[in-house]
Amino acid sequence: MAKADRVAFLIDVDNTLLDNDRVKQHLESILRGQGGDAVERRFWELYEQVREDLGAVSVPVTLERLRLESDNPRATDRLGLRLYATPFSQFVYPGALEFLRWLRGVGVPVILSDGDPWFQAKKITDAGLGVAVGGNVLIFLHKENHVEDIRRWYPADRYVAVDDKADVLGLLRQGFGDVLTTLWIQQGHYARTRSSSEGTQPDFSVATVPDLRKVIDRIL
Repeated sequence: MAKADRVAFLIDVDNTLLDNDRVKQHLESILRGQGGDAVERRFWELYEQVREDLGAVSVPVTLERLRLESDNPRATDRLGLRLYATPFSQFVYPGALEFLRWLRGVGVPVILSDGDPWFQAKKITDAGLGVAVGGNVLIFLHKENHVEDIRRWYPADRYVAVDDKADVLGLLRQGFGDVLTTLWIQQGHYARTRSSSEGTQPDFSVATVPDLRKVIDRIL
């Protein structure tokens, strides 16, 4: 095992570093403009079915299912290319890249994302987030189930997790124990959804990315 770093920062992506609500609005505009209302409506129906089946969202799997039932698969392929060409760098929250670069001076920042690994990897790469953390990127379908993997790949004396989902922070706390400090960034549509796990409320909450640095300066 590698020598433990003093502190590792586990940073979520969607609605933490990247405004995923706006990304979804962008996808909606492409679906409506290229496929029409019926295709857009069916895409999101399949999207929710995939979420239920996998326990996580997946744009590629949704497109695959849409293609299978389409009478014009090539049109679905063209639609997919348009969706994959989303300019993710335009949706990065103000100050996010600067924050990640600052973290490299005080510890080891790790992008810790969940969801479809291919689409998330493209999103992280295209947005410049992977480069900003020096390539330290982990993507799991359900990251809260991989605490031991995280600790093995990024051993540290302390961990700090940043996420827009209070429930996920609560589950990570259960796995890591007292070595983890949790920061809830209240952005996006989960901003008011508190943790349902008793005794695992976030240690700190902030409103925006620039606020994270102020809290981390206090706890280091």
